[in-house]
Amino acid sequence: SVTQAAAVVLPDAPPIHATLATLVLDVADVPPEEAARALTYTLNRFAMEAESGGGNLADLMKDLQPRLSATVRQMNDVRNTVVGGDFDLMFQPIVDLWTNVVHHFECLVRFKGDDNKSPYETVSFAEDTGLVGMLDMALLERAIKFMRSGVANTESLKFAVNLSGYSLSDPTVVRRLKEILTTTKDLRKRLVFEMTESAQVRDLKAVNDVIQTIRQQGHEVCLDDFGAGHAAFHYLRALKVD
Repeated sequence: SVTQAAAVVLPDAPPIHATLATLVLDVADVPPEEAARALTYTLNRFAMEAESGGGNLADLMKDLQPRLSATVRQMNDVRNTVVGGDFDLMFQPIVDLWTNVVHHFECLVRFKGDDNKSPYETVSFAEDTGLVGMLDMALLERAIKFMRSGVANTESLKFAVNLSGYSLSDPTVVRRLKEILTTTKDLRKRLVFEMTESAQVRDLKAVNDVIQTIRQQGHEVCLDDFGAGHAAFHYLRALKVD
């Protein structure tokens, strides 16, 4: 059979008028890679506001420089906090609901001087601006030091350190993680890792390779807050965890 389609004539689209804007942004003393991340974060935040009716091109032209400067200052604050060790660890018991026995203690970060600010906000900002790897490694080194102290150096005490999906996807951070794991033979079976799901992981195969390296070193790996965010059932299919 032959089917003949009727021709449809569409009206001419209205002309598109392009507007060219030139911006000179001051990011002095900031490495190009960090400046790019700061700009990306700032534009994404502005786009989110614009979607909810909070901004237009004119607002962007007027506000971009101060917004970018504020982002750079916040990035520097996070970096200085991490490098200076200006944070504490808190320990949350993770309980087996069948036996009511504590399986391990999750190491949670609390930043000094930020009593009214959620640590989640700072950690999320660090993820969005590429600083979370530095933070994760600092927390890991602090936790290892604590586990070897007189307070926690006991066979029956297990502690878990969070690793962001971003960290497990960053070759530089993964290289540093592997270096640290060569020094933790005494903490096998006691040092656990929890993969956080606040950021979606794109290359699950590469992340799974890193997870298996961690497990081969004798450390358990868990999925943190499974089902609460991005960590859904496709994580269980792609990642071999404990």
